Amino acid sequence: MLLSRVLTFRYSTSFSLATRFFPSDIRDAIFALYGFVRIADEIVDTDTPILKEQLIYQYEQQVVEAIETGVSTNPILHAFAHVVRRYNIPLDLIKAFIESMKKDLSVKKYMTEKAIADYIYGSADVVGLMCLRIFCRGENGCYESLQQYARKLGTALQKVNFLRDLWYDTTVLNRLYFPILADGIFTEEKKHRIINEIWDDFSEALIGIRKLPHDVRFPVYIAYILYTALLEKLAKTPLSVLVKCRVRISNCKKIFLVWYAWVRHTLKLV
Repeated sequence: MLLSRVLTFRYSTSFSLATRFFPSDIRDAIFALYGFVRIADEIVDTDTPILKEQLIYQYEQQVVEAIETGVSTNPILHAFAHVVRRYNIPLDLIKAFIESMKKDLSVKKYMTEKAIADYIYGSADVVGLMCLRIFCRGENGCYESLQQYARKLGTALQKVNFLRDLWYDTTVLNRLYFPILADGIFTEEKKHRIINEIWDDFSEALIGIRKLPHDVRFPVYIAYILYTALLEKLAKTPLSVLVKCRVRISNCKKIFLVWYAWVRHTLKLV
């Protein structure tokens, strides 16, 4: 679990900031989930293309074996397998995630809305659903009632990441995740259409955040506040800048946003 925690704080300042406010049992489980997801993502984004396919298939086999046996010599997968078994996370969610990671080995541009929706389901929505199993502590009624909102939050966060990483994805990885930009013509009008769609996803996700168990609602709301603030900054950033650099929220601004989220949560405005 310690290694998963280190990975979380090393790779995601916004996400790790939110995790500080989870109850200890939930926090450790989320660290384990993040570790599993991060390693898979790093495999498909590595600079050694010959090994990518072999590595991701090996990783898939290792995680399935870890879940079946409850044991793994890989500390990341050992911790994740424990979480899967404890919170009854369905194997089909895990396999859907791996399948989307495999697509990054071959698919460079998503030309249709269905194609990108299928990819986002596996790369983000199922992660939201796995988090929800943890938040609900494996309780089926809670999970079933909040699934649609967890998926919307996963979709919104992923699309924000796509827009924030537009420069890196297009110039370094040669990938494009927005079908509306597949013709190679990037305009402000297209950018704002993308942003409006993301706001719609966030609006629905917020309904679900308000219905989460009380002890996990605040940290999830922090993630919502941080990412919507980033989306607002992306909306104000010219597309000509987005295709040249990665937009970020400063650490000072993040601390202020956490305080703002706490005030709203305390006043029961969430």
